[in-house]
Parts: sequence; C-alpha cells; structure tokens
Amino acid sequence: AFRLHAHGLWVHVHEQQLHAHADVLWLHAHAFRLHARAFRLHAHVLWVHAHEQRIHAHAFRLHAHVLGLHAHAFRLHAHVLWVHAHEQRLHAHHHAHVLWVNAHEQRLHAHHHAHVL
Repeated sequence: AFRLHAHGLWVHVHEQQLHAHADVLWLHAHAFRLHARAFRLHAHVLWVHAHEQRIHAHAFRLHAHVLGLHAHAFRLHAHVLWVHAHEQRLHAHHHAHVLWVNAHEQRLHAHHHAHVL
C-alpha cells in the first residue's frame, strides 16, 4: 500500500510537472504570437515611413520645379521690362528728332521768309 501510495504521489507530481511544462509552452507560444504581431506592426510602420519619405521627395522635386518656373517667369518679365524701356527710349529719341527737324524747318522757313522780305 505504501509503494502504491508513493507511486500515486510520483504520478501526481509528474502530472503537475507536465501541466506546468504545458503552461510554459502555451505562454511561450502566446509570447511568440505577440512578437509576430509586433514585428508585423513594426514592418508596417517602416513601410508607412518609407512611403512618407517618397511623398516628401516628390513634393520637394515639385517645389523645386515650381521655383524654377518662377525664376523663368521672373527672367521673362525682366526681359519684357528691358524691351519696354528700350522702346520708350527709342520713342523719346524719335520724338526729339522730330522736334529738332521741325525746329530746323521753322528756322529755314523764317530764314527764307526773311530773305524774301
């Protein structure tokens, strides 16, 4: 009876150890699933970050292109202003020449009129 009781206790202790081992294995499996989920989330965060970086790079290139267009428009505007100033000078020069010619004609007419008189 004593040996049977001892064997029963040994079996009971062994069962307890097996249950404890199963619990540890279940905890390890659960921890592994949690780590896998965390890894997937981290991979997703890295993907989102890479996507944001690509978007920022694209926006930067577009901004640089817009600045280049603005610079081009500014150069064109400066050229138009230069042409306009040149036209104004030519008009002023032409007007002064016409006034000089008119004054010269007036003098010639006056000289001719004086000569006739």
